[in-house]
Amino acid sequence: MSAGFVFRLSRGFVALAALVAAVLPARAGMINVPCDKPYVFRDAAVNVVVLPFALPRQNPATANRLAQLVQREALRSIAKFGSVASVQLNESGGSGCSPEEVRAKLLGTQPSGGVPVASGRGLVLVWGRIVESGDALFSQVFVDFVRSGSLERLQLAFGDGQLVGALGVQGLVGPQRTIDRATLDKIDAFALRNNVLYESPDANSPHTTIPPEVPFSYYVTEIRGDWMRIVVFDPGRAPTGPVQNGQSVFAGKQWIRAVASEPEWTLRRVWPEIAFIEGAAGYLVASDPKSATAPASRATMALAASRALDEFQENLARNSLPGERESFDDRYGSARAVTSSLQGLLKLVPAERSNADLRGARDRFAAATQAAPGNAEARNLTLMTDLVLARSADSPEPALRAADHLLATLGIAPANASLQSNLRLADRWLLGQAGPRPPGWRPLSDDERARVAATLDGLGRVATAR
Repeated sequence: MSAGFVFRLSRGFVALAALVAAVLPARAGMINVPCDKPYVFRDAAVNVVVLPFALPRQNPATANRLAQLVQREALRSIAKFGSVASVQLNESGGSGCSPEEVRAKLLGTQPSGGVPVASGRGLVLVWGRIVESGDALFSQVFVDFVRSGSLERLQLAFGDGQLVGALGVQGLVGPQRTIDRATLDKIDAFALRNNVLYESPDANSPHTTIPPEVPFSYYVTEIRGDWMRIVVFDPGRAPTGPVQNGQSVFAGKQWIRAVASEPEWTLRRVWPEIAFIEGAAGYLVASDPKSATAPASRATMALAASRALDEFQENLARNSLPGERESFDDRYGSARAVTSSLQGLLKLVPAERSNADLRGARDRFAAATQAAPGNAEARNLTLMTDLVLARSADSPEPALRAADHLLATLGIAPANASLQSNLRLADRWLLGQAGPRPPGWRPLSDDERARVAATLDGLGRVATAR
C-alpha cells in the first residue's frame, strides 16, 4: 500500500464512504474517521461506533488512542457474530463529536454527506469520559444501542392476538470507576505502541505504523488469539467478492493486535462495559429480522451474547467509587435492568419458543423488574411471559394474577398503550372472547368474571374517551 493511497484516503473520505457502502464485508473496521463526517458500513448487521473519550486537560491524541483500543477490542469480541463492523471517530473534524449529533447523522435524521445505517440494522454508540478530582482520576463509559427505524419490541402470540412489550431503555450509563494514573498511562502507551501492523502475529516481528489521523479501513480475514489478520481496503480497487489473505496488504504487513492487555490488567477489566457492548451487538445481530442466518446459528449467537452480558453483570461494580457502594444498586439499577431485559429477549430469539425458553426469559425480565421497580416496560415483559405460560394451566389463577399485575402496572404508566392492549387481550381471553382455553379449564367464578368484565369495560371507556 503506497503513501499515495494514504493521501487519497485523507482527501477523498466522502468518496471512500460511498464506495465502501456498496460492499458488505463479513467483518470490517475503520479508524481515524472525522467526527463531522461519521461513517458506518451500511449493510453490516451491526456497527459499533466509538467516539473519543473526554479527558482532562483536553488531550485529543490520547482520547483518540483510547477510542481506537475500544474500537479494536470491540471488533475482536463481536467478530463471531458474522456481518459486523466497528468504527472509531476522532476529533480531527473539529466539531460535531457529541453523541447526539453523531447518532442523528448515522441514523439519517440529520444530513452528514455520508450513508446512514440501513433500515433494520443495528448501531451501538460508545463514548466515555475521564475526569480529574485532586490527585484522583475517575472514568465512566456510556453505551447506546438502536435498530435503525424501530424500537426493540417483543411480540408473543396469545389468544387471537399479540402481546406486545418494548425494551424501554436502550442505553447504559456505566458506573463511575476509579482509574489510577499509572494504569491510564499504560493503556495510552499500549495504544500508541500497538497502532501498528505486523508481519506475523508476533509483537517481535517486523512492523509498520498505521498513519495517524488518516481514515484507515480494513476487513478481518482471520482471528488468531489476540490477533486479527486484515486486508486493507483500497477504495480505488473495491473487491466485488470475498477478499483473500495477502490482498491489499499495508507495506507487506497484515496482522494487528486486537486485545489490549498486560500482565496486571486488561482493557475489559478496566472497563467492563466492553462486555456489555459485545452483548448488545450480539443481541442486535441474533434478532435481526433481515438476517438469513440459520436458527441454530442464531441460537449460538444468542448464547454467546448472553454470556457476555453475564460477564458485565458480574463485573458491574468493579473499581466503582467507594462512596457509591452503599447506594450502588439504586444508582445503577437501570444498568442491571437493561442487561437482564436483553438477556430475556435473547432467550426468545428462536422462532419456536418452548416453555423452558419462556421461563428462562421470565426469570431475566423479573430480575430487571427487581433491579428497577419503577420500570413499567420490564414489568410488562415479565407479565407477558406469565400470560403465555398460563395458557396451558387448568386454573385461571395464573392468568388472573398476571392480569391484576398488568392493571397495577398501569398505575405506574397509565398512558402506556402496550400495557392497555395487553390487559385488554388478557381480559378478553379470560372471558372466552379471544380464543379457546385449555382442556380441563376451570371456569371463572361469578365474582371473577364480574371483576374481569368491569376492568375490560373500563379500558373500553378509556379508549373511547381518547
